[in-house]
Amino acid sequence: AVVSTQSTGGIIHNKRLEAMYRHRQEQRGEPYEIFAYHATAPCNIPNIIRENLDPSRKIVHGRAYGDGCYFSEYPEFSLKYGQECMLIFKLLLIEGKYKRVKPDEAGFCEQLVLEDVNLFKPVFVLWFIDNPPTAPTIF
Repeated sequence: AVVSTQSTGGIIHNKRLEAMYRHRQEQRGEPYEIFAYHATAPCNIPNIIRENLDPSRKIVHGRAYGDGCYFSEYPEFSLKYGQECMLIFKLLLIEGKYKRVKPDEAGFCEQLVLEDVNLFKPVFVLWFIDNPPTAPTIF
């Protein structure tokens, strides 16, 4: 899959999610921090931006690798789960707090599974549709 060169997006500013993420980061010293992708339906974006992903929520695509929220280090992999929009998340990878699925030779993973909502936060939304929503998706 090819990511459209005509995508639009917006930076997400959610002070509450940022504070929870920073608190968790400070508890652990210096965890490994990465960016990862999560595609979803457009109707889910406002709630994810306000509340974050919910690992206990009933999901559409199953839980092949257990409970938690699924991310990928490959945008083209995430696009299999939604073609209209994708979120970029910042993840804190703390040993024993996440699952790595199919890492490649460079160590990048097809999927990362995290259950603790304080270990990830949405930072950017990409839209691959004409006339995407603007505000209130940016806080």
